[in-house]
Amino acid sequence: MLRKYVHKYRKEYDVINVHNFPAEYAIFPFTKNVVWMCNEPPMQLYLMQNLKFPTNFIANLTRSFDKFLVKNYVKYSVVSDEFNFKRFEKIYGIKAEIINYGIDYEFFSKGNKENVEKKYDLKNNFVLIQVGTLTPLKNQIESIKVVEKLKNKIPNIKLLLVGWGDEEYKQYLENYVRKNKLEKHVVFTGHLSREVIRDLYKACDVALFPIKSQGGWLSPFEALCSGIPIITSSFITSSNIIKENEIGIVTNNFSEAIMKVYKNREIFGKMADKGKKFVEEKLTWNNFSQKMLNLFENI
Repeated sequence: MLRKYVHKYRKEYDVINVHNFPAEYAIFPFTKNVVWMCNEPPMQLYLMQNLKFPTNFIANLTRSFDKFLVKNYVKYSVVSDEFNFKRFEKIYGIKAEIINYGIDYEFFSKGNKENVEKKYDLKNNFVLIQVGTLTPLKNQIESIKVVEKLKNKIPNIKLLLVGWGDEEYKQYLENYVRKNKLEKHVVFTGHLSREVIRDLYKACDVALFPIKSQGGWLSPFEALCSGIPIITSSFITSSNIIKENEIGIVTNNFSEAIMKVYKNREIFGKMADKGKKFVEEKLTWNNFSQKMLNLFENI
């Protein structure tokens, strides 16, 4: 359907800007000027191993076509950070442009904790929050294990897991919580509106993101808009931005990092304030849009 739409209207435009995999397939076999907002390379194509025929044949054919298409029909490919720049170059053998996403600072900086404190029983607790789809790549099990490890050192610790997702993985998480008697420490909120999420950020003490190297780019920066400390894994693709600008903790020892924040709230509060200002000034939609516009004008 997307391809038919592009084919119908392409002659009316100077540039075609497609977003994410597999939207770039919609441009084939047109030769119109194309900018592909790749964001992250389609790793689902390149992580499939030990597949049986005919699935492996189809996967290999799709990968070959994907590389051919990107090399021959896309003028500029855009990724979100240095990590994905390197991953893109390794996959396609060509360089992409790096343009960081814009963050909706105005929206996420205006949360009100009073709207959610009572409902989620957050007062007088040390509250961690992880926002994101429940999937192994978001690694919520690690956040739960951190709470399990720290519940005796921080008796009032509480973890909010915000989001919905893979039902099998969700069952696994819930079973782990029950088996290890963590019900009073871990809350599954399900899917929530952006308005509620920004209120929760304001009411929490730490935003935790033990994410693996696919997805989850926006959430740490949205949390920073509320001025709370963030802790991310070294695998999240935006980790270099967080580390280089000293606006959060990048680590794979999450329990140690949480204890540091718990014992030194003033120090890490200042780090969070620095991060809040960084997002407001650097990760704006104006910056994103101007850089994209430059690419459009270049072709």
